[in-house]
Amino acid sequence: MFFLILFLATISYSSQLIAESELVDFVVAGSNYDYRTDFTGGEKTIGIKRLLNGLEDDDDKWQLYYFCAKAKGANKKNCGSWVDGKGNKIKGEVTLKATLKGKNVVLGPVFVRDAGRYASIFEDSKQQTSVVQVRVRPPAPLHG
Repeated sequence: MFFLILFLATISYSSQLIAESELVDFVVAGSNYDYRTDFTGGEKTIGIKRLLNGLEDDDDKWQLYYFCAKAKGANKKNCGSWVDGKGNKIKGEVTLKATLKGKNVVLGPVFVRDAGRYASIFEDSKQQTSVVQVRVRPPAPLHG
């Protein structure tokens, strides 16, 4: 019985570690962040999505950005703007620009409010990519 409990505890802890093993990148506030798409299948990236820190992982909470040069169909009408999970343009303080440059998506300028989880979007919704946790650091203080 002891070994069964130990085994179940180990499985539970291991699955928690796997869930928390997202890629983590750091960026200084006010600078650009290069989200890399040079992975296998990355050339099929048609946009990028993000889930800002503090929001629960719900499909409607992800913000989506489609690249006009790659988006098709219904996604084409929303290209070039951040939209919510229902396709409505997000109003307010969404100042983050996303530009596809070769095998990278340049995001910037990035501010503390942009910290969160980022992932590629593909035309085929079954295609998935790793999620990158983007953490934003304040700029270094100036010493005078």
